[in-house]
Amino acid sequence: MFRPISLCTVAYKTVTKIIANRLQALLPELIGPQQTSFVPGRHIVDNIVIAQEVVHSMPKKTGKRGLMAIKVDLQKAYDRLNWSFIFETLQQTGLPIHLSRLIMECVTSASMNILWNGEVTEEFYPGRGIRQGDPLSPYIFVLCIKSLSHGITQAVVDGSWKPIRLVKHGTPLTHLFFANDLLLFAEASIDQAHIIDAVLENYCRSSEAKVNKVKTTIFFSKNVASREGKLIGAALRVSITHDLGNYLGMSLLHSRVNKATYQSILDKVDMRLSGWNAAHLSFAGRITLAQLVIQAMPIYAMQTTMFPSSVRHRIDKYCRRFILDGKSKSHKMCMVGWDKICLPNSHGGLGFKNLGVMNHALLMKISWGIISNSDTLWVRVLCSKYGLDPCNLPSSLPDKQGSRVWSAIRKTWDAAMHRARWAVCNGARIRFWLDCWVTKYEPLIGFALQPIPQVSLNATVSDFINEHSGWRWLNFELLLPPFILLQIASIMPPAPHLGPDRLYWCFNPRGLFTVRSAYESLCHHNLDAQDKVWNLPWSWKGPQSIKLFIWQILHGKLKTYRELSRRNIPVSDVCVRCGISAEDILHAVRDCRCIKNLWLHLVPARHHLSFFQSNLRAWIAANMQNKWKIDSELPWDCIFGVAIWRLWFWQNHFIMAGNLVDSKTIYLDIMARASEIHRINNSHLSQQPRRKEIFISWLPPPWPWCKLNTDGSYRNTGEAGAGGIIRDSFGNWISGFSMNIGESSVIMAELWGLYQGLSLAWNVGIRHLLVEVDSLCVTQMISQQVVVPNVFYALVVVIRDFLSRNW
Repeated sequence: MFRPISLCTVAYKTVTKIIANRLQALLPELIGPQQTSFVPGRHIVDNIVIAQEVVHSMPKKTGKRGLMAIKVDLQKAYDRLNWSFIFETLQQTGLPIHLSRLIMECVTSASMNILWNGEVTEEFYPGRGIRQGDPLSPYIFVLCIKSLSHGITQAVVDGSWKPIRLVKHGTPLTHLFFANDLLLFAEASIDQAHIIDAVLENYCRSSEAKVNKVKTTIFFSKNVASREGKLIGAALRVSITHDLGNYLGMSLLHSRVNKATYQSILDKVDMRLSGWNAAHLSFAGRITLAQLVIQAMPIYAMQTTMFPSSVRHRIDKYCRRFILDGKSKSHKMCMVGWDKICLPNSHGGLGFKNLGVMNHALLMKISWGIISNSDTLWVRVLCSKYGLDPCNLPSSLPDKQGSRVWSAIRKTWDAAMHRARWAVCNGARIRFWLDCWVTKYEPLIGFALQPIPQVSLNATVSDFINEHSGWRWLNFELLLPPFILLQIASIMPPAPHLGPDRLYWCFNPRGLFTVRSAYESLCHHNLDAQDKVWNLPWSWKGPQSIKLFIWQILHGKLKTYRELSRRNIPVSDVCVRCGISAEDILHAVRDCRCIKNLWLHLVPARHHLSFFQSNLRAWIAANMQNKWKIDSELPWDCIFGVAIWRLWFWQNHFIMAGNLVDSKTIYLDIMARASEIHRINNSHLSQQPRRKEIFISWLPPPWPWCKLNTDGSYRNTGEAGAGGIIRDSFGNWISGFSMNIGESSVIMAELWGLYQGLSLAWNVGIRHLLVEVDSLCVTQMISQQVVVPNVFYALVVVIRDFLSRNW
């Protein structure tokens, strides 16, 4: 068996990538919800969630009608596709004939050679199949496998294929596709087995695909008799299993979860660490590998299940030991605590993830999916199984037993709902006093100056709108402080044409859920309390190893004799070089008489007093920022960083080798290394591209067009305003406006200005209008294909509505 390797030219990949990008935008309309691979807006976790719910329900199934799930394996799925079938599929999809022919030219132009014992054989041409590694191949396959999905759907419509339901009146399920990973569902009977076999056979006959009967397995619900199961398996010519094993790389959990369930992940981490030759890696190299590889390995599995704490702690232990010594099972002294290492760089950590919090943030994505994507298949399956109303979701979930996925949703639901905020549209669903729609963290009742009347406590936002579509200020202005009233003034009043109110994720400016923002919100890092000194190591321009050394010094955690003695290690804390003072960090890199002459040579005499009397943190901060304005041939922060790093090196060299190096040698070593670092930092390879300022002036529009220019402004007090002007093709003033918005952001002010300007232009009868704004963020919001719910949602909708009119 030969393994095909696609060698596509750059020109070929450029063309196919352009076609693939065009096809990608069409796939959500062409592909059914059962296929999630390569379709924008769908995720691999969607299928895993549904499959896990099916596997959880089937062993509990009772009654006369049994259920079966068939895990189908297609043999050489990409390599067996018939070219005529591909062309027919492209035509049925509705692609233009010239595009279909171009795609077929890409598919059929492949040629092959076989590498036999190191020698290349004669060139030959395949007669079917699509190339592995071609950007276009996954999209072609997804379109082709749609024929099988269509066949299944048609069988359901005809009434021959009986779909399964996890609960009475639940969402019907017939199949799940992720590229060539197929799961089929039906009622367990001989008739259904023949129908399934016929549908598969029909697809295989058309596409020349082939089902691998050896690897295909069938799983039955609890209420299917053993004899009936064997007859169904014989009819399909597949083997029966009591455990579907892995699906899309995730284990479908059939029993109780314990430490042994995730032993395979622990084994993978251990195997990866054992395969690395860490003896040749620096401390900085081990940290980089641990962050990018080890911590990333359990992330995929964490998306659908909550890891036991023992498993998370074991992975943390592997990481910690690898960082310290390069081995996963060795014990070595940890100078900085793991809880500090897991802090962000700006808070004194190394940016490692707390796996418990990360697990929680990843699972919160499922909870947020239920809140924000109620029309997707996996959400409908979960809501129907556990009795949730997608249009009226509760603030807390009922204490109902379910699958591991449901258990994870219950644990993260409250946190997800707490981070959801309302975007005001028609105002019918939002409670004025009890829901968060004005401020980020608290409903309006928390700011009330006096008790709210019980009659209006549950009133909606739409109840506070007058007949002129404005706010009824008299109903609430005496009950709220002025700064809240200014924020309400900046919100567009609800209107029926804006549609239903929408929830958005408040910890992202765009309103989109991201795992990163969820993680940061769960960590509760206080930005006001962060010490800016922790930014100094990472802003220093030089090797990562020196940055980490400075970070250790700021923590006060070098292995000096005083530190070792403090940790009850039986050593004297006296410096081995001078034999006089106790060796702490400052003594080792500044105060020891064996190295003091070096600093006296580097630092001008006028700074000696302040230089040698500062405490450790102030000394590091002052020199890294060059607060004493020390003049030198190289940047002082560069010399200082290299100096303390090399002084520590020569200190350890004396301890290990017993050879005391003189100050002149150390000085030459420091200056040589600092010069090299400075030269690299100033080379063209490391220079960041500079921003270019381009001054532009107002240009009149062509006749008979008019031009609208708008802008928004924002003060430090929070108050915002906007203004605009309309001019004709000769630069003559036609109309203008200015407005006080209230308390809002500068983007909100820009949007208000644009909306008011468009409204003014339409009302004065202008129908040939060019619009200019100076905010890239605003233009991106307006021009995006789908309007994402966020705090600006209503304004973006009405602006797009204005732009869609017949100007």
